[in-house]
Amino acid sequence: MLVSAAQADYEKGFAQGRAEGRADILLEQLCCRFGPLPAQVDTTIRALSLERLQEITPLVLTVQSLADLHLG
Repeated sequence: MLVSAAQADYEKGFAQGRAEGRADILLEQLCCRFGPLPAQVDTTIRALSLERLQEITPLVLTVQSLADLHLG
């Protein structure tokens, strides 16, 4: 079944919203764990795909430093 352009746009927007929400949560967790974050960390995290954000989020519990996340 073909997906309409409107449905495709909706799904893309929904995925983007999920990624933005996940990035917000991850940044909040990192701030709680490591204190104020460098601007570059914020920029890098907001540019990550939803899949990569989902991989990184649980690591906040175990990493010892921001460098351990290998963000760039």
